[in-house]
Amino acid sequence: MKKLNVSFLKAVSAAFFCLIYFASCKSMEQSIPSVDALALLEENSAVYFKIPVAKHSEFAKKLLCYVVPGLTEKNADYIIPKINTICAGLGNINDKNDMNRVQVSLEGNIPPLAVKTALSEKKGWTLKKSSVNSKIAGISVPHVYYERKDTDYKLALASLKNFVFSKDVEPLLQRYEVQLDSLAETGFVMVPGENWVASTYEWMTETTDEMRFCVLYPQGFLKNLLGRDMKFAIVCARGSLTDNNDGSYNLALNIDFENRFVLTAAKAALSLVYDKNAKIETSSETLKVFDIRLTTEDVLALFGGSMR
Repeated sequence: MKKLNVSFLKAVSAAFFCLIYFASCKSMEQSIPSVDALALLEENSAVYFKIPVAKHSEFAKKLLCYVVPGLTEKNADYIIPKINTICAGLGNINDKNDMNRVQVSLEGNIPPLAVKTALSEKKGWTLKKSSVNSKIAGISVPHVYYERKDTDYKLALASLKNFVFSKDVEPLLQRYEVQLDSLAETGFVMVPGENWVASTYEWMTETTDEMRFCVLYPQGFLKNLLGRDMKFAIVCARGSLTDNNDGSYNLALNIDFENRFVLTAAKAALSLVYDKNAKIETSSETLKVFDIRLTTEDVLALFGGSMR
């Protein structure tokens, strides 16, 4: 794969900020580099979601309006067709007191006018400079973010192709800079570290029409999802959500256990909970659960109620 010049990428990224400030040079939009949305989230979230927007546009619209205060459905309708992927990181695998943490990352090609319209002062947003800089020929140019008085969450613009939303956007902007350098030097983003199982990361980054999620700290999340306290030694869980086109989703879930004995006990427990309302199979140390039906509201609830 042909390597991109780092200085060129940085220059393009910095030019974007001029575009935001002065609403000019719209032709630069297509040259701004894009970084995989999942790669911008910190590596210590307990749960990760990945949503291919084209196949789940209505849900993606509801999700954006749910997590971004002041965003109207009218503005979301304008933005959604320009977004390719929405990723989210929930909770903190290293801090059980921070399990309500939410980080959202968007990748697409959003026009400057959409940014100026949706994040205007009239709608309650204030533009701020970040302490994280992008450099052009040794000159530092600050990233920018937007904040509101009615929420602790901030929305940051890494570029017109990468947005991040979190209470603390600085680490995500720093990750953008690191991943941008990696993309320029190697053609690839840096994969996550020890908290991730390699096969799980590969599964999350596959091209698919499904909404997918993985759970690196399974117990708490699976209790909310399954309605059952999973007091078993769980290694990891991976799930997918398929749209039924009637306001509901089918959930398929794979749960990896430390050994076959624990898996057998977990299967017996879930079989009692679901009876005939789900299919349950086993393979090696993996428990597979199929055809759990969730409403759109059920799926939105998985993102928590503390994002306002």
